[in-house]
Amino acid sequence: MQATLEKTIVARVATKDLRNALKVISKVMSRSPIVPMLESIIVEVRDDSLLISGSDLITAVLIKVPLKQVMQPGIFTIEFARLNSIIKYISDEHIQFEVSGEEKLKKICISWTDASITLREDYTYLEMPRLPAAGDENGIFQMGLHQLREGLKLCKKSTSSDNLRPAMTGIYIDSYGEHVKIVSTDGHRLTRYETDIQFNFPSFIVNKVLSDIFEANRTTRSENVEIQVGKATASFIFDNCTVVTKKMDGRYPDYENAISQDVKVHVNAPLNLLLNRLELARLMSNEVTHQVEFEFSKDALKIATQDFDYDIQTSQVMAVQTISQDTDIIIGFNAKLLKHSLSGYSGDVEIKVTASNRCALFHPKTKYGKSLTILLMPVLLKTYD
Repeated sequence: MQATLEKTIVARVATKDLRNALKVISKVMSRSPIVPMLESIIVEVRDDSLLISGSDLITAVLIKVPLKQVMQPGIFTIEFARLNSIIKYISDEHIQFEVSGEEKLKKICISWTDASITLREDYTYLEMPRLPAAGDENGIFQMGLHQLREGLKLCKKSTSSDNLRPAMTGIYIDSYGEHVKIVSTDGHRLTRYETDIQFNFPSFIVNKVLSDIFEANRTTRSENVEIQVGKATASFIFDNCTVVTKKMDGRYPDYENAISQDVKVHVNAPLNLLLNRLELARLMSNEVTHQVEFEFSKDALKIATQDFDYDIQTSQVMAVQTISQDTDIIIGFNAKLLKHSLSGYSGDVEIKVTASNRCALFHPKTKYGKSLTILLMPVLLKTYD
């Protein structure tokens, strides 16, 4: 006859708090990881909080959730996908975790008002892969949470998906110059977000999943993020959350040399109107190249497209404010790429052009950043003189 295991009430937690924590941790959880243990998260019950951690071996997230009741501290692991699915269907304000059994034989009971579900612990916390170790050998500094979140989000759009160039799939945090900058590029466009932070440390590259983590954590009350820069990792600590990520290997492109200072045309354009004109131009352009032509003249911008396959031509003229102009310039862009790069902003956008065969610069306004530069490669319209 099998002995009945004595149950211990481990913790009682607010469903909303747990749901928010799992939303953040989901950004580093893989559905089909190479290491099966990475499907699980570690749950540690402390005297006043629940510490939940998950990792993909590159980035680890640790979130502290306040507890409503603690009967017995402890630690266990649970499959993330199953727990996340259960939480979605619970409408009660609180849920309760009960754990029974010894190591490798634990049963985890999740209960609320009129129901309960019992799961098995597949792996002990001792069998779980070690999380990336944090370090601060290269310095500690603080940055505004809203500024960091905005910079990561805007730069994520320009990251590359080419794994043959792994450094360009990440986001570059650069301390060279007067202020800390957040940078990304995919080889066709580049985004440089300049902050108002002054701190000297070795620049590094982080995985772009960091942007998703900060976007998911919108419930924090913290105003600042403490950034600890180690030899192999970077840690981001704010309020109830700690993110530790390994630095990505590789040398980042020398992006500053690509930003031309010899500006021949400098105009200020209403962004919403420009995006509307770009969308029409994209719809009427060639469905493969999405080629659009910009012609700058005094206080006017002509946007034209031509699809030779269907003999479709469009021409739109919009008023702009010319700040300086040494010559008339015609330059081509990929309308789809340009619209995607400029979406999500408001107000006016500054446009700087050097030549028809040189990168163009766009400066939309940001809410928290010091400045933002979007560099876009032109497309070939004709043989340049």
